[in-house]
Amino acid sequence: ALAALEGLAAVAERLGRRRDRMETDALRALALQGLGRQAAALQALQGALDTAAPERAFRLFLDEGPAMLRLLHQVVEQGIAVQAATAILERAARRDASAHPADTLSEREMDVLRLLASGASNQDIMDALVISLGTVKSHVNHIMGKLDAQNRTEAVAKARLLGILRE
Repeated sequence: ALAALEGLAAVAERLGRRRDRMETDALRALALQGLGRQAAALQALQGALDTAAPERAFRLFLDEGPAMLRLLHQVVEQGIAVQAATAILERAARRDASAHPADTLSEREMDVLRLLASGASNQDIMDALVISLGTVKSHVNHIMGKLDAQNRTEAVAKARLLGILRE
């Protein structure tokens, strides 16, 4: 995996694709951490944070989960990219504080969830909301992730159980 990520990083660098480079550096950091290579992991993460900081493109780090958060804490402890790492950790803390999934669903995701609850297919949702199939699938995936559901039916059931949707 590391060799593949290093190849992708080189291509991203050559093509000037900063976001792709940031993503590969973040993933390399996680892979290196998994191999117990802490110094190299922190160095890779510093590269990703340096790329992300000017644009405040921090969502990627939040989406990588607990392993990334542990690395970010280590970055702060080492005094590396402290501002960017602290900003991400503060966002993660705010996100964790809003424990109810209803707080994290966007208005559009709520629209899609209501349509799912009514039994709408992806095509029905596309037509009703005038969005592309890819956008429908993206919203459905986000909904399932936020509700920790394995499929559409489970997402609707959990939403009803949590009071996000009414019967």
